[in-house]
Amino acid sequence: MGTLDSYFAAMRRSFPVNYSELRKLAQNRRWIPQEETAMAYSFDKVKLLRQVYGPQADERNIVSESLEGLDPSFRAIVQVPRTSMMVDSLREELGDQEPTWRDVHGIRIGDPPRPTSTTAWPRSDSQGYGATNTVVAVAVPDANKPPSRERPRNRPLPEDFDPIRLGRGIEPKSGKEMMSYRIPDTTRIMWCQRPCRVCGGDHFDFAHNHLTTTPRFSQSDGRRLL
Repeated sequence: MGTLDSYFAAMRRSFPVNYSELRKLAQNRRWIPQEETAMAYSFDKVKLLRQVYGPQADERNIVSESLEGLDPSFRAIVQVPRTSMMVDSLREELGDQEPTWRDVHGIRIGDPPRPTSTTAWPRSDSQGYGATNTVVAVAVPDANKPPSRERPRNRPLPEDFDPIRLGRGIEPKSGKEMMSYRIPDTTRIMWCQRPCRVCGGDHFDFAHNHLTTTPRFSQSDGRRLL
């Protein structure tokens, strides 16, 4: 009886892997936030990439390709140290940032996918006639029907940060006092559930520069705010 390694080698010879198809499958695997967590996406994406590149693949490449499959607005807030581009570091960051991203964009697992218009680019038919543009129509919501929820934001929080929207209060679920932020263009309020990654302070990452360089004082009694 042969060794386990020789057994697997024989299996690979008998059932060769189509690496071209496997590579396409790995490259096309993207995060679907309405169906899965970012962590679940990461495990599946990394598994596919390791099957393509082998168990000794460079982790930096695995992390880079995993990031490419994220929603651009989520990828913008995910920060993995260049000196430690490891899969474990990426997953830790995904777990930290996903709740905030979902609060900002109003996207929950089980929500319907976002409707997008699809355009077929011009091409010539087999007989050489002129090409035409084909546009696939997308259903337009009834203007008289109230929306089930607000439209998701398409810009990261630091881009339109407004200090006047900062505040403090009691977070309903935990009953703890913490910093809050009224998200622009929405009626939603997000809560600071973890310390600032820059200094460890009790504030949002995107508010760090404002709060550490521009002290704010109450006009009534001169007390420092936030």
